[in-house]
Amino acid sequence: MSSIKTDELFDILRAACARQFGFNPRRISAGMRYVGKEGHGKDVVHVFRDAATHSQVALKNTFATLREKAGDKPHWTEAEKAHYKSGDAEIDAEIAAKQAELD
Repeated sequence: MSSIKTDELFDILRAACARQFGFNPRRISAGMRYVGKEGHGKDVVHVFRDAATHSQVALKNTFATLREKAGDKPHWTEAEKAHYKSGDAEIDAEIAAKQAELD
């Protein structure tokens, strides 16, 4: 898939997750990776996965669905949802802390 199409899907994902779950768009940009399409015909969804926890979000048109389970493993704990809802100040503090470790 072209990078332009992937960027468009990420724009839709950020808007859908902010609207539906209150997730911070910056956290979506930093934490999610595009996996690919699943399904056929009108049932096609685009799947995104958290880089660290492998929790997944399915995007169909402009509607996002958190996949609460993958097989028999639970995903999207309350702590993980809270992590994605963190504000810009918390994200900036994390970045500053990581930068301080590197310096």
